[in-house]
Formats: sequence, C-alpha cells, structure tokens
Amino acid sequence: MANQLNTMISKKLWEEFEEAKWVLVELKRVKNDYGLLARFKTGHEFVEWFKSFISPILRVNYNTGAYWIKNTDIRGIVLWTKQGAWNEWAANSVLSRA
Repeated sequence: MANQLNTMISKKLWEEFEEAKWVLVELKRVKNDYGLLARFKTGHEFVEWFKSFISPILRVNYNTGAYWIKNTDIRGIVLWTKQGAWNEWAANSVLSRA
C-alpha cells in the first residue's frame, strides 16, 4: 500500500515538473541575454520578476517537500531541519559577500 502511494505521488510530482519545465527551458534560452536584464531599473524589480517567473518550479519544489514531510519519520525531520538551517546560513553567507 505504501509503495503504491509513493508511486502515485512520484507520478503526480513528475507530471507537475513536466508542466513547469518550460520555465527551465526559457531560463536556459535567455541565460546570456543582457537585454533582458536591462529591462529592469533596480535589482528589486528583477528579483520580484524572477520570483514570479519561477513560481511554477517553486510550486513543484514545495509540493515535493510537502508530500515528503507527510511520509517521513523523526530522523527525516531532524535531517530536513539541519539541511534547512545550513541552506539559510549558506544563502546569508553569499548575500553578505555581495
């Protein structure tokens, strides 16, 4: 039963990813397009656009995490919390050097 549920969840997540994959294709297409960046007057304007643009990918990531957290054990939650803390530290470290 659990294996069947995991298979169903995997299929659903894969379908969600396939629907959102266009975002990654488009980002790859414009990766060297400095004209795109020139459209934005401020860094904040770019970040707001970027968050909106990649929201389909963020939704897939969120759903993946949500399905996982509902089916994990205590050890998994502890590891997830440690990883989250490390991710926050790493992001802050990069931002502090910018």
